[in-house]
Amino acid sequence: MKKVLLSAAIALSSTFAFGQSINGTSVKDLDTKYIQLTAIQKGFSINKITVKVDLGQEIKAFTAKEEIMVMDAAGKKVVFNTVVDALNFFDANGFEFVTAYTVAVGQNAVYKYLLRKKE
Repeated sequence: MKKVLLSAAIALSSTFAFGQSINGTSVKDLDTKYIQLTAIQKGFSINKITVKVDLGQEIKAFTAKEEIMVMDAAGKKVVFNTVVDALNFFDANGFEFVTAYTVAVGQNAVYKYLLRKKE
């Protein structure tokens, strides 16, 4: 039974780690030294977030929001449980945490996280 559970866990984690992309490029293969994550609460859920990724790319006025989100192999937005879940995902895909900061947008605080590619 333990072997079955371990095999299932490995299969799920490898699918999660290798099936995600940004702009059609695997997260591990991104050709950028720094990225910035912006955590966005998913609807009224306290525990689910999507992550907007800034690669330093030019964003055109009519660019679809999904193009700068982490997408799964089926082209759907990846939803993370928490910011730490997202940070762990990016760590497993070759990035390390640098700093976090808050930006005021009207009456709301937006949390941003700066990561860099591991050497």
